Amino acid sequence: MIRGHATNPFLANASCEGQLIAALRGGLILMAGSTLWALAMRKNNGPFFELGFFWLPCAWMIFPAGALIGSFMPRWIAGRSWGFVLMLGTLIGSIVGLVLAFGCWLVRTHPDLIGLIVNRHSGGYTSYSLSVRMQLQDQAWRMLFGVAPLTAIWIALWTLWLKRDRGFLEDQSARSGGGTESVLLRLDRRFVLLVAWMAAGLAIFATVLLLAVALFERAAHVPVTRFPVVALGSVGLVVLGPFLGPIATGWSFEWAFKYAVVGLPILVAGISPFLVCRDPVSPRAAVLAWCGLITGLLFWLATGVFSLGHCLG
Repeated sequence: MIRGHATNPFLANASCEGQLIAALRGGLILMAGSTLWALAMRKNNGPFFELGFFWLPCAWMIFPAGALIGSFMPRWIAGRSWGFVLMLGTLIGSIVGLVLAFGCWLVRTHPDLIGLIVNRHSGGYTSYSLSVRMQLQDQAWRMLFGVAPLTAIWIALWTLWLKRDRGFLEDQSARSGGGTESVLLRLDRRFVLLVAWMAAGLAIFATVLLLAVALFERAAHVPVTRFPVVALGSVGLVVLGPFLGPIATGWSFEWAFKYAVVGLPILVAGISPFLVCRDPVSPRAAVLAWCGLITGLLFWLATGVFSLGHCLG
């Protein structure tokens, strides 16, 4: 029976707090491991381009996958042998790696896929189609042999680390097992803090990455004035999404509206539980709502990256 409701899912409800920490921790761990993709995907582009215009637009897929693994993996491996944990981690990592490889292939090649559909009645489509299909095939193999194995190895090592960290497993089990209080979903200061943390984190990430390029990339000349521009642009991406590109460059808003048509409904879907659910919900539903909101914000961020990339050429 529900004994009451907590207005703060981060502090007042131990069960929700534990589940939320496990989910957020899982999402961040998988996102950290996925940065290795930039090394595997590098061809003629530097790490700043790969992480900024390939990895970041894929974060909306990586985070929920990591949050799901972080939420359920501790209870799956509790009390299991090391051999079982390694086998389970490898199996889950292989499946997730293939799914993310396919998703990232779609993210990276979506302009070419759209071009195949839009230009199918134009002249010279046969030669154009052959060229595009060869590029799509090349990208598919690179994703398959880059994203998939790295993801599988990372998740397998992650499960072994969880097995070793018994204190974390016991803490998560105690938190998830105790408490039946429900939680109110509200857009209040926590939503503002979430957006602020995402903006600050992205600004720090972009600044550190640009600094690494300036220090370690040969023949890289990065003016000092570019650092505040990149930091402010990162904050603008979180807030303005696809509209940052034309605002910053003075380009037409045509492409921004196209990306907004896709990104805005996803963002609204992530926010809607906090507007529609007037009654308290279970801790698990609250965690799902918060992770969905973060995923919506990351998708909005992805549309901003694509729009900015189009404006910058």
